[in-house]
Formats: sequence, structure tokens, C-alpha cells
Amino acid sequence: IRTFDQAMKAKPAYLELSEEAQRLRRFLQIQSTPISVTITSDDTTWVSIQGPTTRKPRKFKQETFQLLPGRYVMTGRKRGYSDITRQLNIRGGQTPISITIIAGNKK
Repeated sequence: IRTFDQAMKAKPAYLELSEEAQRLRRFLQIQSTPISVTITSDDTTWVSIQGPTTRKPRKFKQETFQLLPGRYVMTGRKRGYSDITRQLNIRGGQTPISITIIAGNKK
């Protein structure tokens, strides 16, 4: 969207913005707006988020993150338990999402 905005600044003021350019601007704005994602865990599982917006592993009971649209891999790890991995595809304009990440069965 920054590149688009820079290009629009270079456009002479007397030129109208075409319908296609207006549609592209709306699309880029939607794609650059974070989506609220609430993750519930058990306060003993290390939860990490990898994707366009990356978060370091942390333990928590419930936390809400603002994540940009894109594909994410969320991993839950706890010593002595099987790891759990969830993939999440976030689309621009999507409603808030809730997901549970708790490490699985004992090894």
C-alpha cells in the first residue's frame, strides 16, 4: 500500500483516479488491516506464531493478537507432551477468530 500511495502522490492532481485504481486502493487497505485473533491455551504450553506477523514463544491462558492477513503456523510445545501445530489462513476483512492451542498427549 505504501508503494501505491507513493505512486498516487506522483500523479498530477488534475487527473481523476480511475475506477480500477480506486478498487485496488480499497483492496490494499483491506489487506493491510490486522484481524483480531484470540488464542486460548493452558498457561503451561509454549505458543509460537510464525507468519507475516511473528510472535516469540510464550505461555498464556488467553491472549488477543492483531495479525495481518496471510498464512500462519501456530505451534504449542510442552515438555513431555506431543507438539500441536495449527495452520491458519487469515483473509482481509475477516471477522475475529478464536483458536485453542494446547500441547497434546503425553509422549
